[in-house]
Amino acid sequence: MVLRLTLVLALTIGLVGAVEVPPEKPQENGVGSPALVLEPRNGKTTLKHPTIANNSISLFCGSKKNTEDSTYSEIDRVRWSKFPNPDSTNVLEAKEVTEFEATAPAPNNTVSLNINKPPATAVGKYRCDLWKDNVFMATGNLMVYMRPVFIQEENMRLDVIEGSPFELNGGGYTTVEGGNLSLTCRALGNPEPKYTWEMNGKPIKNGKKFSIRNHVMNISGVSEVDRSEYKCIATNSFTKDGREQTFTSTVTYNVRIKSKLAWLWPLLVIIVTAILLAVIIIACEYRRKKHERNTRDLEPEEDD
Repeated sequence: MVLRLTLVLALTIGLVGAVEVPPEKPQENGVGSPALVLEPRNGKTTLKHPTIANNSISLFCGSKKNTEDSTYSEIDRVRWSKFPNPDSTNVLEAKEVTEFEATAPAPNNTVSLNINKPPATAVGKYRCDLWKDNVFMATGNLMVYMRPVFIQEENMRLDVIEGSPFELNGGGYTTVEGGNLSLTCRALGNPEPKYTWEMNGKPIKNGKKFSIRNHVMNISGVSEVDRSEYKCIATNSFTKDGREQTFTSTVTYNVRIKSKLAWLWPLLVIIVTAILLAVIIIACEYRRKKHERNTRDLEPEEDD
């Protein structure tokens, strides 16, 4: 017989005490979906060495027959797992979480998942499953939200602008006139960030010249008019401090265009330099020989 229990999910941030959060939209099995926010230090990270958030977080859950009960139902086992992406609903995709501290059932029959110094990659959708004597009691999802943070790929420049931690400088890109150029700005966040692109502060429309696919923009047949400042804007929205808020992070690139004949100028300089050197050498040699002739003409002839 399956027991229908309400799963009570709660969250704590930093050193703040835990506050019970009732399920927002209870289903038949009493699943709720509370959420908390991860506060990144700035707008960039790497997947190999993720940036550490400013706040530590704890997720905990417990089951009740109904939300009005003052005590939690007994449990003796918990499994914490995380979905590969926040939109996943297939429980088979959720992988057990082992890298963070999971507490055993407390005397009050609640369990916690403590994430101290959480990396940016800790964002996402978590799942809590509870059992008692091998009988499944309840399950529920918990969301960890975060504003967009750009992923610094290998050999990619991303500098945080002083005083604006979520505005980044992506450096300069140089390409030859008539060629193609690709700019990328993949970001990590929950909900999944949406991307827009600007050229000198004006929105870029997806089309033949500028092909935009989320975080990648390709510029075809670049010319001198494409010499500009380009900006990638990553945006997401979620509830924080009791109200819906929108968050943005940006990365700016400076694009320079080289003429197709740019290679010719160094060659011309070399040729002109070689000609000048040849002229100088010939002139010097001419003057030397002339001086030798004049010297011989001035020498007195010997008497017989």
